[in-house]
Amino acid sequence: DKTEKHFMVFLYLVFERDLEKDLYSSISTQTITLCGRLLKEHILEYSSIDECDLEFLFNISYVMRACLASGEYSSLPSNIKHITKDAEVQLEKAELDEDHLENKASILAMISEVIKHLDNCSQNGSGLE
Repeated sequence: DKTEKHFMVFLYLVFERDLEKDLYSSISTQTITLCGRLLKEHILEYSSIDECDLEFLFNISYVMRACLASGEYSSLPSNIKHITKDAEVQLEKAELDEDHLENKASILAMISEVIKHLDNCSQNGSGLE
């Protein structure tokens, strides 16, 4: 679990740097698939989200948003929208300390952006397999 969390920190730092279009096109599809798998296997696997999951969820959401916003993916897993919406619902239900409510709100906003991108993909018929 720690390896995946450290890897997502690394990916966040990479994607935060405004990558070149060629780099996005070569890794976006695989990265989105990986992020979906991490949501499913490490966030949705548990019955609730707590404070220690927030950074991991932030990094996953940020990287997914960057890949989707680039438009440089060739396809998307058919279940990615469902998994992302389930993660959003689970985060909405999370009972967190008041200190973490601002983080929760910013992550929910980012996940909402990801879902909007995925909705646009479905409406345009582009990418969802």
